[in-house]
Amino acid sequence: MDDFIHVLQRLIDAAGITLVLLFACAAFGLVVAIPMGLARLSKNRYLYLSSTAFTFVFRGTPGLVQLYFLYYGVARLDVVRESFLWSILQSPWWCAIIAISLNTGAYTTEIVRGALMSVPAESVDAGRALGLDGRKLLFLVRLPLAVRIALPAYGNELVLLMKATSIVSTITILDLMGEAKFIYTQTFDPFVPMFTAAGIYLVIGIGISRVLRLSELRFFKERTAAKTKDIGPISLETGH
Repeated sequence: MDDFIHVLQRLIDAAGITLVLLFACAAFGLVVAIPMGLARLSKNRYLYLSSTAFTFVFRGTPGLVQLYFLYYGVARLDVVRESFLWSILQSPWWCAIIAISLNTGAYTTEIVRGALMSVPAESVDAGRALGLDGRKLLFLVRLPLAVRIALPAYGNELVLLMKATSIVSTITILDLMGEAKFIYTQTFDPFVPMFTAAGIYLVIGIGISRVLRLSELRFFKERTAAKTKDIGPISLETGH
């Protein structure tokens, strides 16, 4: 029992690294995905082709290959070693964040594009009728509505992203999976560390799903309340 508690404590500490990676990659992924999603809907041919090529490459190749290509390939080029990029790419942490952020950014780009396309035309027309220009229409109407539409799909992407962070253990980062593998090499017992790590991943995934589900319900309630306010109270007259 004492050994299990010791293993559990080590894995909980390592789960903190997994969460840091998750939040960092999710944040950088969104920074990439929003402009790329807008570019996918752009009438500018170059913006459209560049964003399409980005999603095609990063969605069409495995995340592990992308991580290896960056850490073991690009970061080892002489031209990189002699530039300012070496101070960044020599770190496995930065290679992991960059590679995973670009990978999740490609998938999130399609989520953003689909959500923007699903915004009701009536809402956009109403914004134009109020005299909103293109930028105000985007930030005040289209993006807020797209966020609500995208939440369920983005919740799934966050869970997948959480599981995808386990690949960083292959480049010496002791995240949750990396620590479980390290404990296995010390104890030669694969069951306790691996099953415990799986349980922690499950708890994190449930937590993400729960938070996003509550966010969806909150947005739904706010939208319902706004519609009710616009309609106003309905009074029944007897006609006497």
